[in-house]
Amino acid sequence: MQTDGESAPQFSDLNLFVDWPEKNEVKVPSEVSYSLTTTDTHDREYRKWGYSIDQFDPKSKVLRWTKLKLVKDPSPLGELEILRGLIDGLAEMNKLYSEVLETSDVPRHLSRTPKDIIEFYLSNVAREWVAHIENQASVVLDIVPVDIVVTHPAV
Repeated sequence: MQTDGESAPQFSDLNLFVDWPEKNEVKVPSEVSYSLTTTDTHDREYRKWGYSIDQFDPKSKVLRWTKLKLVKDPSPLGELEILRGLIDGLAEMNKLYSEVLETSDVPRHLSRTPKDIIEFYLSNVAREWVAHIENQASVVLDIVPVDIVVTHPAV
């Protein structure tokens, strides 16, 4: 936020970070994929997040709504959403089982907890933002307090 120091800050004084990998937008999708896609050539490319995920690749298994899984006591509607997700997941598990039989490669996302997934996502968000600030003015992080706002869907 930049102000003249004399008047109260206004919404128009905010500088929003928009320099995400693959796209310049105000928000970045809170989505993660650990799956091998048709364009991947080695291990590191399996770990994708935000706009770097190819939404149209049929091999891409995208993890969404992971933040909701951190809630300990979901409402009845939340329970139904979880049940629906499990039912959808059964069809996906049948496909994965067939792929594992063919390749002997267990999908990586099956071993990740919601905490692991969110930690991976937020680490990447923070890394992009810090790199941006360091490119703008490296001393800023040493002298200016930083507030990072993470939203969570209402449950």
